[in-house]
Amino acid sequence: MKNEEDAPRNRNSVVAEKFIKKPGGDQHGQFSAQQQLGVFLCRIRVAAGLLLLVFACGASTRLLQINTIPKAASAVPDDITLVDSNYAKLRPNLPQGQVVCFVAEPGIPREKALGERWSAQYSLAPNLLIPGEDCEFVIQRTSLGACVSTRSRQTCETFRTEKQ
Repeated sequence: MKNEEDAPRNRNSVVAEKFIKKPGGDQHGQFSAQQQLGVFLCRIRVAAGLLLLVFACGASTRLLQINTIPKAASAVPDDITLVDSNYAKLRPNLPQGQVVCFVAEPGIPREKALGERWSAQYSLAPNLLIPGEDCEFVIQRTSLGACVSTRSRQTCETFRTEKQ
């Protein structure tokens, strides 16, 4: 029969021997210097791997931001945005929160005139636009744009409000 010392050892017994206290060793069961170094190196590898993962995620996110066309740059403005920006040019010539008369272009159908008035109302809020010419401030829609005139000054400024 073979001696126990000559018997082949399995993997579990080898691992278990690493953690068994050696005679004359530390009384508190601390690991040997070699075991501590192995744990330290394992922690360093894990920390380096996590740091590399975080860096790679940040770099790929930055590349996506650089290589992506912003929606605002590639978007074509819709009709309401165009009308709103064009009527916004009239805003400095109108008092805020006042009733303003709106006169549509002569000779256009009633439905189109109503649409133009509502577009101007939307763009020039909080002013209230009413149909007619009996107000201090009058916006007159023409084929070339729109004019703002007042009774006191008799001035008219023309602004282009059509899609270009």
